[in-house]
Amino acid sequence: MADGGLAGIAVSLHQPDGKLIELHLLKSPLLNNPSVKFPVKGNDRIGKISYDPHSERVYINDKQYFEGISRELWEYYIGSYQVLEKWLKDRRERVLSLDEINHYFKIVMAIKNTIEIQSEINKMYLKIENKITKVSEEID
Repeated sequence: MADGGLAGIAVSLHQPDGKLIELHLLKSPLLNNPSVKFPVKGNDRIGKISYDPHSERVYINDKQYFEGISRELWEYYIGSYQVLEKWLKDRRERVLSLDEINHYFKIVMAIKNTIEIQSEINKMYLKIENKITKVSEEID
């Protein structure tokens, strides 16, 4: 540990914390430019919900859909809940307001950014594991 590498990595693990908190509270500026679209006009009523992985569309009824949702985003779970599907199912037979449509955009972007940050954290843990292994070998 003479190089201070573990301490530096430990400090860098705190950086994603603030980003994740802002994302999960839907207050992050990363949510302001959604890559998701809701392009088809209609009655905005949630009926049968389905996902088409080829077009990356989440249909809320026979005609309307959210577009730009990868399979990874659609299949993202927190606990036992598939987040994007659960949010829509909780609103089945309701007409979505513009605020609710924009809220769904934010949820999608929060998940997208969360996945990216989780990947960064996983890489940091791998670095820590490698440093610990190296230090352990030096001690032996």
